[in-house]
Amino acid sequence: MYGEAKLALVLYLWHPKTRGATHVYDSYLQPLLATHEADIDRGLLELRAWAKDAMASHLQAAVAFGRACFVQVAGRVSSQLQPAGSARRRPHREGTVTLTLTRPLNVTITIHMHAATDSGFPRRELNG
Repeated sequence: MYGEAKLALVLYLWHPKTRGATHVYDSYLQPLLATHEADIDRGLLELRAWAKDAMASHLQAAVAFGRACFVQVAGRVSSQLQPAGSARRRPHREGTVTLTLTRPLNVTITIHMHAATDSGFPRRELNG
């Protein structure tokens, strides 16, 4: 019985001769939307502002992460390209770099640099 009632409702709403969808919209949906129009518009504006802030926050985090990865890769490449017995060696860097973005989501990116190598990666020598 439920299946037949559902099919009848869909046919009523869909078929052009019955104009069911127009009747339901004009009688029920349009008055409901009209009374709550200000609330709906305010909610959409808040959602838009939140999405803009979230996108900016994620973009800043991605740029910072990309920049940190680029620095690590550049350090690794430059250390591999130096001759094995080079007299000029870069000092070892050690420490932690932390970037924290708090608006609207809390995002923390932490990069650890080890004293074992210049770049934080195991050193590999190139055989040439």
